[in-house]
Amino acid sequence: MTDTVLEVDADTHRVRRYGDGYDGFLAAKAAARARWAREHEDWKRDLARQRRLADNNIAALRAIPRMMDKAAFGHGAFRLRGAAHGSMGPIRNAKERMARLTAHPVAPPPVPLRMAAEFVGPAPEDAPVAELERVRVDHRLEVGALSLAQGERVLVTGPNGAGKTTLVRVLSGELVPDSGRVALPRSVGLLRQEDAPVPEGRSVLQAYAAGRPGPPEEYRDELAALGLFRSGDLDQPVASLSVGQRRRIEVARLTSGTHDLLLLDEPTNHLSPVSWRNWRRRCPGTRAPCSW
Repeated sequence: MTDTVLEVDADTHRVRRYGDGYDGFLAAKAAARARWAREHEDWKRDLARQRRLADNNIAALRAIPRMMDKAAFGHGAFRLRGAAHGSMGPIRNAKERMARLTAHPVAPPPVPLRMAAEFVGPAPEDAPVAELERVRVDHRLEVGALSLAQGERVLVTGPNGAGKTTLVRVLSGELVPDSGRVALPRSVGLLRQEDAPVPEGRSVLQAYAAGRPGPPEEYRDELAALGLFRSGDLDQPVASLSVGQRRRIEVARLTSGTHDLLLLDEPTNHLSPVSWRNWRRRCPGTRAPCSW
């Protein structure tokens, strides 16, 4: 709906303005990422080229014999290796260029968010993954019949107080209805609307690995590959993170787990539009239904 998007750059802390609506914003971000990737590749190629130039000229310089002992007295021919030799200039230039490139590196663009969740199944053909029948929760929710099929995606909309979160809690198994029949799968992944409690004294990596087998360090590469956190941020204490950053830990745990059903309660809260759009692109084609 917007005509203009303003984004605060995470690195420079400057505000960037994008026109042409949200589609124009996404196109500009994609072009900027492609340009960033090209600049990184150019930087790597230039650095490798300067190293080759320096190594080749150093090898050529070493191939020249040093002045032999007593050569000035006619005891053998020699070639003097001096500062004026033709290999010295290219070596010096290549090393200076390498020093400038190393001092001002072009980092690779951040890894895009990757949907890594695995889904239990496949279920029998036409068998529902979850079913609700004549479900009632006091005055907050009434459901005559709801059936979620394998691979189906359902969007639940309505005003505040309509019972959307109550429905999600029933589907997750967190809330037992006052009446009705509920049939749920073995594993349900839930992204809650409210902020999760902050675990005291845990780092980002420890919070991500909590409850999983093995030491947290075994999950470092897995978490970094999701594209939600930079590698240098994985050891930050969770207590120092913003609400949006803590929510990323929940998203990371959700997308790297194994589920029959994904339930996302107002998932765009506290998440950047670009990150969320990248994640949503991964969900179609999976076997589990996603309730947005």
